[in-house]
Amino acid sequence: GAPEMHAAFATLVRGARALGIRVIDRCNLTILRRKGMEHMADFLAENEVDVIASLPCYSSANVEKQRGSGVFLDSIAALQELNARGYGAAENGA
Repeated sequence: GAPEMHAAFATLVRGARALGIRVIDRCNLTILRRKGMEHMADFLAENEVDVIASLPCYSSANVEKQRGSGVFLDSIAALQELNARGYGAAENGA
């Protein structure tokens, strides 16, 4: 599943962050590329959400076999979007 798709996700994140609670999003990456979710990388960064994401393999063929066509490249593009917002940068604790 993708927690970002839950109707209360943004409200929950904002509320938790307002209380100083650390928020961790177990992101499947491709959600960031889905129509209607284009804002999500910005939202996560603006709210200082820790993002945990993974791929089952470094090989595009294996990822596509396990998760479907286009998933590998979409996941890489999503990682690049997160990187552009400071995720994975040494100065941010990576």
